[in-house]
Amino acid sequence: MFAPRSPGPGGDWIAQQLIAYLTELTVGPDQTPSRATTLRLGAERAAEAVDAEVAAVLWDGQVRVALGFGAAPPVPAALDAVAAGSVASLAVPGLGVCHATAVACADAGQLVLGRSDVPFDRHELTLIRAMGRILALALRSVDAMSAERSLRHESEQRARQARRDPLTGLANRLLFLDRLQVAAARARRSQRKLAVLFMDLDGFKVVNDSMGHGVGDDLLREVAGRIAGATREADPVARLGGDEFAILVEDLHSAADA
Repeated sequence: MFAPRSPGPGGDWIAQQLIAYLTELTVGPDQTPSRATTLRLGAERAAEAVDAEVAAVLWDGQVRVALGFGAAPPVPAALDAVAAGSVASLAVPGLGVCHATAVACADAGQLVLGRSDVPFDRHELTLIRAMGRILALALRSVDAMSAERSLRHESEQRARQARRDPLTGLANRLLFLDRLQVAAARARRSQRKLAVLFMDLDGFKVVNDSMGHGVGDDLLREVAGRIAGATREADPVARLGGDEFAILVEDLHSAADA
């Protein structure tokens, strides 16, 4: 994807590299990238663009990615020194001393690259700085998508909970009525019958008054489980409120089947 390094690269070469880098790090609508994946890809592609043998990303003072291409990954202490700007070289096991540079890719992040043959020239340094900014933007995009997915999940969960009885987990009155509407339309089309079975608990108020609402809640959960266990999986069971339950039964041939 990346054009090889050539002597004296200019603006066109930089533009081509940045377009390639942006394309690879751009998150598609159907993708679910992570920060770790984006950081690793950003380091790999940055190294490829300038023929670097070493690439690393430091974030919040920690080495998140350390890669060696044809060499062992550099030690964290050496990367810290380059990221801090105190040295411009990097000792790499199996490779020796490399020319190194570090650029900020966000307030808390640094992209470090190292190459053994020649120092990075000014065009390459311009490219590396730009890639650092692109990596930061890619990470913000990943974070935004992650936050959006989280909010959507929470919203969907709240919507589901709004249609469920919080005590028993059964459908509540709203969801039961929606399902009844759909079932009634289906029954009219198929010329089949359906039934709605209502039930409540005799003397339930005595349980609450004499033994407390906690015991009453336990009893309701137990009854809900027994009703659900005694019905077909396709038959919606609902708690309409208090000690009132209902079951929707479809595909009946006659009233006797109910």
